[in-house]
Amino acid sequence: MTFALAVGVGHMDDPPERREAYKSGCLEITGRISLVMEPPDARYAFRISSNLKIDGQCVGEPVNAFMHIGNEHAKRTALNDSAVTYRTPQELKG
Repeated sequence: MTFALAVGVGHMDDPPERREAYKSGCLEITGRISLVMEPPDARYAFRISSNLKIDGQCVGEPVNAFMHIGNEHAKRTALNDSAVTYRTPQELKG
């Protein structure tokens, strides 16, 4: 199982235009033992977007659900020479 990642590396103390900072990467999981996906929150608008976003905590917002993965090995790879990409609020809504 392989996930393409956009890992958030921005900080709330950064200026607003620098907070949505991301680094691209890949996570490869092998030797899967178990995979449990909780059903999505009915208030989460997951059917509106064509993109699936897996995120950390969304305080005060409805969340989709958690995925619990039991595996033997995981390998994380940085992409694009670990370049930082800044996203606008409009891009994040897409």
